[in-house]
Amino acid sequence: MTDRRVNRTKRQIKKALINLLSKKALSRITVSEITELADIGRGTFYTHYQDIYDLYHSLINELAKDLLDIFSRYYSQATKDNNFIPLFQALSDYISTQQDILTMLASKQNSELTISYLQDRFKHELVNYDNSNGLEQIIGNIYGVAGIFGIFIDWLQGKIKASPEELGEAIGKFANKYWVMD
Repeated sequence: MTDRRVNRTKRQIKKALINLLSKKALSRITVSEITELADIGRGTFYTHYQDIYDLYHSLINELAKDLLDIFSRYYSQATKDNNFIPLFQALSDYISTQQDILTMLASKQNSELTISYLQDRFKHELVNYDNSNGLEQIIGNIYGVAGIFGIFIDWLQGKIKASPEELGEAIGKFANKYWVMD
């Protein structure tokens, strides 16, 4: 069991990183800035993370794990029922609860690392889940993941005006129409 103090310290460090990422690119952030904002010593930072990129990947891995857990929970039933609405409503709900951090991570200055990594995790999951051997299936999965991520990014950036429920239902209806195999 992890010590509460360790968890609290890690939360402080991640919160400091998120705060700084809202102001500048990851490559311009220093460990000193993080430790000052988190009110910890450099040694404490290095006890938990190798460097800023290790911290960043830890943050992204947590988000990816949460998103993939939702995917795993709903995808099988969605394909059985030919109904993707519950899957996309669950994803939209989660994304809306993490909107601040995801909006910041999807910003132009930070998006390349974040979105690419998350998309790769989803592509890998889909290929493994569907046992995709055919080129057409693999292309379909890659295309679908890129499209869905694009929709969520546009939504986070305010380019699509919809509540989480409306967005999840609309994406689900689209998936039902174009992804369901007879």
